[in-house]
Amino acid sequence: MWRWDSIEDLERWWKLKIIIGVDSSEESQNAVRLIGRLAFAGAQVQLVHVIERLWPEEWKNKPQSANDLLTNFMKMAEREGEQILRKSEQLAQGFDIKVEKSLKFSSTIANQVLESAKDQNASLIAVGSRDESIIGKILIGSVGRKLIVSSPQSVCICRTDFTESSGSIDAVFATDHSEYANQCADILLALAPKGLRKLTVMTAYPKHLVKVMKDISPQVPANISKWLEDHMELQNQILKERLSKLGIEIQSRVIEGEPEAAIETTMQDTQSKLLIMGAQGHGFIERLVTGSLTFRQAASGKHSVLILRA
Repeated sequence: MWRWDSIEDLERWWKLKIIIGVDSSEESQNAVRLIGRLAFAGAQVQLVHVIERLWPEEWKNKPQSANDLLTNFMKMAEREGEQILRKSEQLAQGFDIKVEKSLKFSSTIANQVLESAKDQNASLIAVGSRDESIIGKILIGSVGRKLIVSSPQSVCICRTDFTESSGSIDAVFATDHSEYANQCADILLALAPKGLRKLTVMTAYPKHLVKVMKDISPQVPANISKWLEDHMELQNQILKERLSKLGIEIQSRVIEGEPEAAIETTMQDTQSKLLIMGAQGHGFIERLVTGSLTFRQAASGKHSVLILRA
């Protein structure tokens, strides 16, 4: 596992490249704002706007008449895409981010974003997500869903309105203290977000775990809840010490309750705007639910989420 002595060591080693998928929605502009406000050390951003092809791939070399309806529509879409990229570039430059623009054509937007991230050797992909409808809360859109499932890079899904806010951001790091989650903490160190103000390290244990432990082993301490909390608090303190290199305020929270409810409570109590999680932990919390807790938060949660992949 990687270890560094200072943030300066990280910055010398880490050349962070970020892909931000942008479209005409305000949500994608909020994704630019979120990345800007997080102020990742030395970040280089490529803004990618993808125009979906309206004809099969095998037709791409077929001559198109100047009067062809599809040709004219694609030209209009290209002009609009260039305008979107310019607007996003101006927004990003306001955060002193080094920006490149890229207009792409593809039959699948998510695949093109993934391909761009691979070509650029990017470590992070960011997109906006709108979740007004029930369907939106279930599926967040095909692009975001595909990125969550398929991206080998860390992924940031922005749901928060940043149009009327500025300054540093409070965040919650939800962990089950698995080995993978600890590796993701090192990835957060490598990303070195200077725009964080306060980070709450949070872990949770469900109430029925206490009963299960009593049933399995009569030798466990009488006050199992206190024993569990002390153990998890110790793990939180170890993680706090590791993350202290970020140079920000870090607090700890251990909650007795289901993980998703614990996350919601912590986000509300701390008024945090960003949830940070590992992508595929192997500890108790991940095994507790059907499917990935991280995926559920990314796909149907209320909050902007930074999904770390080690």
